[in-house]
Amino acid sequence: IKECDWSSDVCSSDLVEDIAAKYNAAVVRSKVGEINVVQKMKEINSPVGGEGSGGVILPDVHYGRDALVGVTLIMQMLSENDKSIGKLKKELPEYFIMKKKIQISGTVYGNLIKKITSENSEKYLSFIDGLKLSKNGWWIHIRKSRTEPVVRIIGESKSRKKLKEIFDDIEKTIKAIKDSAE
Repeated sequence: IKECDWSSDVCSSDLVEDIAAKYNAAVVRSKVGEINVVQKMKEINSPVGGEGSGGVILPDVHYGRDALVGVTLIMQMLSENDKSIGKLKKELPEYFIMKKKIQISGTVYGNLIKKITSENSEKYLSFIDGLKLSKNGWWIHIRKSRTEPVVRIIGESKSRKKLKEIFDDIEKTIKAIKDSAE
């Protein structure tokens, strides 16, 4: 798994980036969804992929998310290290994740995306799947669900307080957009 590109969806934790860096690997992001990760893996010939849900995809076994593959990889890691899973976890950076789904109209969603885009430099924005804004150790991803009539907001930060502030700001922005439309 060294020195090659790994694939993961745009909502997966930055922990993936941290681990990949230890192996001189880059993470190539795809749209959310197993099929999108697999397509990206095939495109870049990635030896491993995954989703934010914790699904691991290992093409040497098969191109499908597989809990048993994930468990097997963890068991292999434990057998190769003289550490407990708790000690290994403590060696990793800690991230906090928050998720929310809301029902808003397409107009409100569009105006939210426009507002965030207009207030931030392109270097912090990704439009792979909805909008992902990444800044200073945190990110927020806003996208329309393809399985429910909702908008999903997922965020991550090394600070729980910062993450709450970001979500509060998004909710205030949505309220302001709704109020201005009335």
